Amino acid sequence: MLVIRLLMFCIISFFLVRKDIKEMILPDIYLIILFSCLLIFDIMFNREYIVFGGIGFLTAGVFFLTVYYMSGKKMGFGDVKYAAVLGYFLGIPAWIFAIILACIIAIIFFCFGIKIFNWNKTKKIPFGPFLAGGSIIVSLWSVL
Repeated sequence: MLVIRLLMFCIISFFLVRKDIKEMILPDIYLIILFSCLLIFDIMFNREYIVFGGIGFLTAGVFFLTVYYMSGKKMGFGDVKYAAVLGYFLGIPAWIFAIILACIIAIIFFCFGIKIFNWNKTKKIPFGPFLAGGSIIVSLWSVL
């Protein structure tokens, strides 16, 4: 059942990531669909996870909201909402590892962009793909 949940997450996140790469936005409708699908799946097949996921949702959301305001709103608010949904998807402490992994991957990607493509150090990159990638890696790690 966890594989079906992961597959559902990957399919919906694909559309989120595609939109984030093209337009630097994580649309609320995709986030609502993703969260609703995860919640409905858990109500039907995984009821004991709902409280665990809810704690992850709140902790990840509050953490990213704090980062959002402390950074002077340099991160998009869609990333805050996506991180909260990822907190529900992974639960605590797995979302923490996913965020750390996402940051490491983003830093490596950005450093390559600076060296290979001569990006300016102030270039904005979408963080949604890295959040999705870190979450998928961590969830695959826990499933396998």
